[in-house]
Amino acid sequence: MIVCRSRAPVALVWPIRWRRLRRPRIRPALRAAEAVEAPFGSSAIGALDSRDIAAGSQTVAEIVLFHSALGLRPGVVSAADRLRAAGHTVHTPDLFEGDAPLDAYAPAMARIRAIGIPTLAARARAAVEPLPRSLVYAGFSIGASFAAMLAATRPGARAALLLHGAPDPAELGLAAWPAATPVQIHFMLDDRWRSNSAITKLASLVRQSGAECTVFDYPGSAHLFADPGLPAEFDPQAAELMWARVLEILSGLDRSEG
Repeated sequence: MIVCRSRAPVALVWPIRWRRLRRPRIRPALRAAEAVEAPFGSSAIGALDSRDIAAGSQTVAEIVLFHSALGLRPGVVSAADRLRAAGHTVHTPDLFEGDAPLDAYAPAMARIRAIGIPTLAARARAAVEPLPRSLVYAGFSIGASFAAMLAATRPGARAALLLHGAPDPAELGLAAWPAATPVQIHFMLDDRWRSNSAITKLASLVRQSGAECTVFDYPGSAHLFADPGLPAEFDPQAAELMWARVLEILSGLDRSEG
């Protein structure tokens, strides 16, 4: 049974092979002082506070937010609540079906391996089955892989928000991307779980379809930098900028489709 809560989770890009689950123009080198599409804090959106974006949003998006390998942590709950405060509907499936969330990556990785990626992917599909087609898929770390999988394969996706995660399309068995589904990718430049190759391949696939893919880089080495419950990783400035950018794309979807 998949447990869905109206509150939310956080995530990881694990070096675990997807084994081709069945059912983009980006610079080859990402330099430390540079963001692929928008340098840290320098774009127009970088000057905005997320509360400014929320104030301008008039209609809502329906979002599925997948947690990281650490599980449905309070940080995911607060993330979902932030999106709800901007007027959006947010679903937060618990892919671990009630298992306690974790604070450390080593036991989290062991749990992922014990359950298996195919089982977790099946749970992600089952979680969205009763929901409308017109969804925004979002996820933290490994949850970003499930978000990308569903955005690419379930018709009607409005956007994919990949937070600290970007899967290699080949490992998901993806050969195409829907032309009407824009993508955001958010990573710290020195995140040890970051794969520049996977980012390049995914961005290329998205852009070749005609959809927009924006990669946002942030200075630092933290993985789940938007989770205030992980003090060793939490970066308030980067987190606030990330959420402002997320709310900006959502408000754009609202204006064009809401």
